[in-house]
Amino acid sequence: MALTIDRFKNITVNQGGADAFVEANVDTLLVPENGLAWLITYVELLFLPGMFSGISADASVYWSMTRDTKAAVPSFGDPDSIWVDGFDWTLTTSGSAIVPSTWRWTPPQGIIFVEPTIYFQLDSTATGATLNARVRIHYEEIKVSEVDILRMLNNS
Repeated sequence: MALTIDRFKNITVNQGGADAFVEANVDTLLVPENGLAWLITYVELLFLPGMFSGISADASVYWSMTRDTKAAVPSFGDPDSIWVDGFDWTLTTSGSAIVPSTWRWTPPQGIIFVEPTIYFQLDSTATGATLNARVRIHYEEIKVSEVDILRMLNNS
């Protein structure tokens, strides 16, 4: 029986009340000459408890994971985007919104990452929001040719 090891990297993202946008990153230590890449198996996002209790009535929170640094949360059309997600809510006098604090994303099969850095962006339209999120990227290390790595770097 082969031993399975859960490999993962963590990213912490903090958006203060006055921040319009925040980005954090983690080094993958991938080098094209080594012939290694990451096959991303799933990504977990956890907002620390109590993060949404002081948020304004109408708000949205969006995040993304990308292959390159960004000046805002990108759209699905951005070729550097790996994962883009988020939520919107409206609080009214007749009720309140309930938002999960944990999100899990399983990418389509074959999301291979060869870049030396992964970036994670977080943004909200909420006033008074201080968001603290933890991201855990689970991956398998796989062997690919140097030519394929260079092709992926040029096409991403």
